[in-house]
Amino acid sequence: MSLPTREEIQEVITKLADGMENEVLDAIATEVWSNARSLGQAGANRGARKRIQEMRQSTGSILDLVSGKDLLAKLSEWSQTEFGVSFGPVAIARAMKFDEVDPEVRSVLTAIENGNTLNR
Repeated sequence: MSLPTREEIQEVITKLADGMENEVLDAIATEVWSNARSLGQAGANRGARKRIQEMRQSTGSILDLVSGKDLLAKLSEWSQTEFGVSFGPVAIARAMKFDEVDPEVRSVLTAIENGNTLNR
C-alpha cells in the first residue's frame, strides 16, 4: 500500500467538502435567517443557494464554506477506511510546530494556559 500524494489528499478533501452541500446549505440558511428574519425561510434558503453557487463559480468547490470540524471527521473516516489510521484535532495539534499555528490561536491558547482573560 502506497501513501497518497498531497494532490490526492487535496482531491479527497475537495470531494468530501462537495459532498457536504446540504449541511452547508442548512448552516448558511440558518445564519441568513437569524440575521434577516424578514426574508423568511425561503428567502434564507435562496440566499444560501446563491452563496454556494458564487463559491463554486469562484473557486470550483465549497471547501471554504464547510465546517472544518465536520470535514476533519470525514477525512479521518476516509483515512481509517483506506489506511487503518484515524486522527482528530488533538492529534493534529500535537503534531503541529509552533510556527504552523495561527498567531490568534496561539494568543488564545497562551491566555488560557496562563489563566488570563481573553480580550475581544
